[in-house]
Amino acid sequence: MPKTYSGSQMLSRTSALIAAVLLGLALLMRLEGEALELRPGAVLFAGLGFALLAALVWGATLIMRRLETDRSDLGESYDALLDTAPGGIIVSDQALSAPMLGPVTAPPGVPPDRYFLYERR
Repeated sequence: MPKTYSGSQMLSRTSALIAAVLLGLALLMRLEGEALELRPGAVLFAGLGFALLAALVWGATLIMRRLETDRSDLGESYDALLDTAPGGIIVSDQALSAPMLGPVTAPPGVPPDRYFLYERR
């Protein structure tokens, strides 16, 4: 079975791959003997750009990890709630996406997309 990765893992792996490709291209140019004109301003600009990119990727990875943890904790909360009240129904004003919950048809007279009802699958 293929291994699955979370969004934060994919983001950090993709950014590392991009950095490795850029480094490989620079080394390839150097090995082919092409002279690289390195002006101090250009080097500083590129360095600051990569530092900014790394900071943005790092920040986005932290946020995605926190969201993944929150989603996992929320799923455990659903389990605890449904264990407390077997046969109970969860009512929400927003659509929920949890693998352990299945949708329940709203009673007549309830406007569509106003309330969302779920029960344990």
